[in-house]
Amino acid sequence: MGKRGAHQANLGELYTIQIVFNFYDIILSVTVNHFLKSFGIVLRGVQLTMNKHKIKKEISFQKFMEASLKVFAEKGYEKASLDDIAREAGYTKGAFYIHFSSKEELFLKLMKSRLEVFKQQFLESFTPGENIEDTVRAGVALFVHLTKKDNWAPLYFEFCVNAIRNDSIKKHMADHYQDWIETIIFILKQSKECKSCKDDVLKQLAATIIALLDGYHLQESISPNSMSQDTISKSIVNVIHSIC
Repeated sequence: MGKRGAHQANLGELYTIQIVFNFYDIILSVTVNHFLKSFGIVLRGVQLTMNKHKIKKEISFQKFMEASLKVFAEKGYEKASLDDIAREAGYTKGAFYIHFSSKEELFLKLMKSRLEVFKQQFLESFTPGENIEDTVRAGVALFVHLTKKDNWAPLYFEFCVNAIRNDSIKKHMADHYQDWIETIIFILKQSKECKSCKDDVLKQLAATIIALLDGYHLQESISPNSMSQDTISKSIVNVIHSIC
């Protein structure tokens, strides 16, 4: 080989980059001349793989959420086991722990999910500035619908019993209540009746509304149809008028 050929060969060896991705078991050899272009292609390939894993993880998460609702509705919170939930979801119990550290955490995520559904569905039909009677009637109707779905009210109160005995869960429950209070405050602020109310007054009002709704659902769980939905709506409106 001539000096020129040997020099080119040495340069080729010097500027050849070996990138080894052990996780994907891929060895990519690229030269400096094509480095940026080739590395860009590699990144897109890795990103595509990561997106596929993310999608699969999201699918399994949703399946666990749906399966848990079904199992909880059938067996109740206390009697529902992680094996039952994993079996219903079509995964192993090991896969459960990819998403949740415990049954308690799973239930807390279910509560958060229902709050997000309420926000989304209510705000889609909500008209700022409409009279408070219509706002309350629509909000109560949606709240009652979501609470009756999947036998949620008895499950929720069963979980509350566990929360009272567990300081960690109690803290999460308090945060959940705070999220509800902030949601109701936001809705109240859009009404002409509550525009001039101070924030601390609205906070107390929102907490009172939650207490009325919790009491309504507890009573409905024990003695169905003992109070109409219209009655609880009117009671909430009366409280609003008495405070704001």
